[in-house]
Amino acid sequence: MNYSLSSLTSASDCDKLLQTANLDRSNLASRQATLTKQCNAIGPLSQKLVTDIADATSELNNLNGYLPTLTPGSDSQENGAARQKRLELNLVLLNQKVDDYNTIVLVGKQRALNETEARLAEVDAFLVLLNARIAEFNI
Repeated sequence: MNYSLSSLTSASDCDKLLQTANLDRSNLASRQATLTKQCNAIGPLSQKLVTDIADATSELNNLNGYLPTLTPGSDSQENGAARQKRLELNLVLLNQKVDDYNTIVLVGKQRALNETEARLAEVDAFLVLLNARIAEFNI
C-alpha cells in the first residue's frame, strides 16, 4: 500500500506513528502466536475426542447388555446404573466438545491466522518505510 510519508514534516510526527505501528505489530504477533497454537492443538484434540467417544459408546453398549442380567436392587445393579448415567453424561459432554474442535473451527482459525500474518507483513513494510523517512530527518 502507498503511504504519504513524505508529507510528514518532522521526526516527532514519525515517532508518534512509529509507536503506534510498533504497538500494532506487538498485538498482531501475539495474536499470531495464539492462533498458531490453537491451530496446532485442534487436529490432535479432535482425533482424541473421536477415540474417546468410540470408547465411551462401546463401554456403554457393553454395560447396557450386562445391566439387565443383574438382580434388581442389588449393589451391582445400582453401581452399574450409576456408571451408565456417568457414561451417558460423558458422551453428551464429549459430543459438545466435538463442536468446538471440528474441521470447520480449524479452517476458521487458519483463515484468521492467514489474515493476521498478512496484516503483520503490512505493518512490517510500513515500519521499513517509516524508518527510512525518519533517517531522512537525521541526515
